[in-house]
Amino acid sequence: MLEFGFSKSCITPKLPIALGGYADRKGEATGVHDDLFVRASYLKAEGKQCILLAFDLLMMDDAYYQPIQREIAQALQMKLENVLLATTHSHSAPLFIRQDTFGKVSDDYFQQVKEAAVLTANAACAKKQVVKTGWGQTKFSGVGRSRRSGDHEGDVVLTLLSFVDLEDKPVATIINYNCHPTVLSAANREVSAEYPGAAIRVLEKSHAGDFLFVNGAAGDVSTRFVRREQSFNEMERLGKLLADQVGEALKDMDYHQENDFSMLTREMNPKVRDLPSMDTLNQMIEEAFDKEEQLKQKGGQPGQLRLVHTRLQGAYVQKMLSQVLDELDRTVRVAAINIGKGSLMFVNGEWFSGPAARLMEGSPNTVTGVVGYTNGIVGYFPDQMAFEEGGYEALSCRFAPGIAERVEEEGRILLELCSALSE
Repeated sequence: MLEFGFSKSCITPKLPIALGGYADRKGEATGVHDDLFVRASYLKAEGKQCILLAFDLLMMDDAYYQPIQREIAQALQMKLENVLLATTHSHSAPLFIRQDTFGKVSDDYFQQVKEAAVLTANAACAKKQVVKTGWGQTKFSGVGRSRRSGDHEGDVVLTLLSFVDLEDKPVATIINYNCHPTVLSAANREVSAEYPGAAIRVLEKSHAGDFLFVNGAAGDVSTRFVRREQSFNEMERLGKLLADQVGEALKDMDYHQENDFSMLTREMNPKVRDLPSMDTLNQMIEEAFDKEEQLKQKGGQPGQLRLVHTRLQGAYVQKMLSQVLDELDRTVRVAAINIGKGSLMFVNGEWFSGPAARLMEGSPNTVTGVVGYTNGIVGYFPDQMAFEEGGYEALSCRFAPGIAERVEEEGRILLELCSALSE
């Protein structure tokens, strides 16, 4: 019998604290708009255990996620690789990475988050009960669209994995949606879980159980060409749109009792990219700066201005990469979980939506969701077209062209193997 348990704990930091997500942000957080949480979903069947934790944080690199992973694995006496730690990627929350581009990481806050994570994992395990599961999936571009072009919708997908008890009472739902939480701008200096937190707050009032949000293949998807403004009101509006879509999907959910689940993991070390000379990088920065100034003088639209500005940021990031590339994490991790007719695949990067969509369509399962920002962060996985076009994501990528397609290939193999184990 498949057993499932859920728990959550508040991880709102003490102020002041550095927020991640925007190199342009000036100063630390000066207030808290809404609380941050860590949420845990625990699975057990046939002597196997797995746990997924989602943190309302920007990201965690190996130096920070691995200590938390080890303590949870030890506390629950489970395999290390079966502990999955994801971040929702809120750009108005702290981050845990060694490079201090966004500000210094608080050691005290890291200890707070680690302790909360272990307690939450233990609580989720203690609350386990026999459940039935349901899968749902639909395309939904109401919150996120391609952020590389206002004319392209992008492959934006909402995937749900829902659990009810044996009397069909809602227990919890995992929400998987691929869109950068960037409704709020670099000017914001209040802590927030962004639109995913807003969506969960709406859903928690619906008496449909608990909810956990995990971001997807959001490397080229954001709110850039959807949002009307960059405000908390707009964050709440988009969060409610997502919550309403989830609520409608749950009405049509079909639940089944499963006896088992399967899980596999894989690691790879793709080729690191060759970077231009320092003179070339300086020239790229100068050209990108001039282009941004010209667009400002012409009165460019906010979305287009942001697009040009991120190209300038990408040039700066590439210059930084040339200095620290040897120090960055390079191991790409892929994991897959199969339950009944559906599966979730996890990667430790910001994958592009097109390759992820192809993986979902070619999956051996009826429903497959892709979760990013899990068990570390190794940056963007742009597709071949993005490398040819340029832009922030391709410029800041630490891997050679072909990385997105390589992840797609490895993911397909893993999903097929995982599905075969469930037969």
